[in-house]
Amino acid sequence: MRLTVENRPLSKGRGESVLVGAPSLLHIGQRPGDPIEIQGAEITYARARHSDPDDWHDGCIYMDEVFQRNAGVEPGESVTIEPARVEPATTVTLRYHAGAAEPRADGAVPQIRSTLRDRAIFAGDVIPLFSISRSDPPCVEIADVHPDAAGLIRPETTLDFEWVG
Repeated sequence: MRLTVENRPLSKGRGESVLVGAPSLLHIGQRPGDPIEIQGAEITYARARHSDPDDWHDGCIYMDEVFQRNAGVEPGESVTIEPARVEPATTVTLRYHAGAAEPRADGAVPQIRSTLRDRAIFAGDVIPLFSISRSDPPCVEIADVHPDAAGLIRPETTLDFEWVG
């Protein structure tokens, strides 16, 4: 299903979910909270949530700048959405980028694992994490995913870290 990209504030989406009208989700057989694949210039995955009922029939997907960057699109461009068909990842390599106000978070691995658990990911995605500073949150870049370029992070997935900065 093709939808037009509209802005959603990062403070609302936090790089975790996108908003889609209920009829569009129903059309692709998904429910709120289910992961969807978003195909723009790039592929990314997001948890879908319902948009405001007044916007259900506008043919739009509301994405924050994190998802727009990961999908390689800008507002006004269109993307295709479909159910995410990903298998559990066995190993994921993450590049951790500390925010300006944050130290290198070697001790934050359990919180990072918790944030990423049950998330569908694609190599190259950037995902913001917990933050002291909302304007410059620390983030992880999905550097590599095994056995495929996409996967679902499960409790048994091995996370390997590359510390940047």
